[in-house]
Amino acid sequence: MQKYVFKPYSKVFPELFHKEKERIASSLKTALAIEHVGSTAVPNLGGKGIIDIAIAVNKQDMESATQQLQDLGYEFRPAYSTSDRLYFVIYLPDSEEETRRYHIHLTYPESSEWKNLIDFRDYLRNHPQEAKEYAEMKQLASTEANNIGEHYRKLKEPMFQKIKSLTEALPMPTGPYRVGTVQYDLTDVYRKELQFPDGRLIPIQIYFPLEKGAHALYPKIFEERAPSPWEPLNVQVYSRPTELTFLTGNGHPVILLNHGNLIAMTDYAFLAEDLSSHGYVVVSIQHQLRTDTEEPSFWRGNSVSRNAKVIDNILCVFEWLKTVQATLFAGKIDLKRVGMVGHSMGGNSLLLLANRSLDSFKKEDRLALLPRIDQKGAKECLVLMETTGFSYPLHNRYPLFFLLSEEREDYQRKTGCYDEMIRSGHEVRYYKGSTHISFMDHGYINPPNTIHPNQQYFNGTQEQRIAFFDKIRKDIRDFLKKHIG
Repeated sequence: MQKYVFKPYSKVFPELFHKEKERIASSLKTALAIEHVGSTAVPNLGGKGIIDIAIAVNKQDMESATQQLQDLGYEFRPAYSTSDRLYFVIYLPDSEEETRRYHIHLTYPESSEWKNLIDFRDYLRNHPQEAKEYAEMKQLASTEANNIGEHYRKLKEPMFQKIKSLTEALPMPTGPYRVGTVQYDLTDVYRKELQFPDGRLIPIQIYFPLEKGAHALYPKIFEERAPSPWEPLNVQVYSRPTELTFLTGNGHPVILLNHGNLIAMTDYAFLAEDLSSHGYVVVSIQHQLRTDTEEPSFWRGNSVSRNAKVIDNILCVFEWLKTVQATLFAGKIDLKRVGMVGHSMGGNSLLLLANRSLDSFKKEDRLALLPRIDQKGAKECLVLMETTGFSYPLHNRYPLFFLLSEEREDYQRKTGCYDEMIRSGHEVRYYKGSTHISFMDHGYINPPNTIHPNQQYFNGTQEQRIAFFDKIRKDIRDFLKKHIG
């Protein structure tokens, strides 16, 4: 009897999965997610015809879930399990075959096992050509393996590794909404430059909530006009290129996202996608371009010219949002609820704006950072990632949240800087293992640092790095929800 066979895809596979999913869900109340994975989960792929099921529970619930699955008739196979993924098998009656084999992969949502299972499936679903190549490889392996499992897996391995490398992705958004994205090029006609005689070019990338549903993977977009020395990341993201006509819901708060020096606006997708999945419309602004004139060396560390340009860009983008709020956004955004997020240069520029807007030597009191005809009821706040170039405001008129790397904590506590920020009413947090360049997409993927080989994107294990990104995304969400809703 041939152990490894290749069977064509059958439309009955999803039906079999859903039937068994209902049986499992009725008993396993701790299940956070039950997903169809493996070859039978990919239309037209084909394979051995086994129904693979991935189940995510909280890590502390894996032991009790094991007993419940065994009560349902599943056999636990410890020899094929790992500390993060428990493997189960059952044979059930089948209309097409006498019995059909079902596999369960029991894990927890934060594990790399869960991510790999879901990412591999989603990639094949969204890339028919690679799915076809994988099917051909599986078919070849089934005929040449001579029923030897090690040979079968070895023959599939090259294609498996190729697809796995392509499924490397940023962290999945945590909100219920799928995420759309679209790019626009704005022109600031009030700033005419040699390279842009009609006005300064300001590229923007908008991330926005779509309908509710499971998140899927797409190729990452990179802003090629940015002067970024950082190597573009060839990874998957969770934002689908589409049009703003698909923006769902109403009354979305707006987030203006501002990059660090010489970083592309598209290299903060880890945060932009997560916020959009929770109902925010995020506008990421490209402040620097490859065509910009190089700054003279005597400016460095002293001139605020670069920060002034960032502020002017922010003001121009906000004016544009006001003009298209009713048309392009169909009245679905709320420009009286705005959060501004900045990393490094972007955050320093926001600090300069906050200090500039205080008007401490004038009698008038500014009610908001951004210009509106009616400022009544306006809510604004600032999120500053690794921002140390300018003094923090000695007031809390605009709520400020500092997210700082571990390497700054000792100095700031010894000098009293931390205590002063707290007395001023600001929120301050330091993150273990983080460095100045941790707060961008590269920090999550952690590729080799070709710019500064001796500097790490993050000092810690993979699990600690993943936990860091989960933590800062949650902390930012909580702060925004508290201050702008």
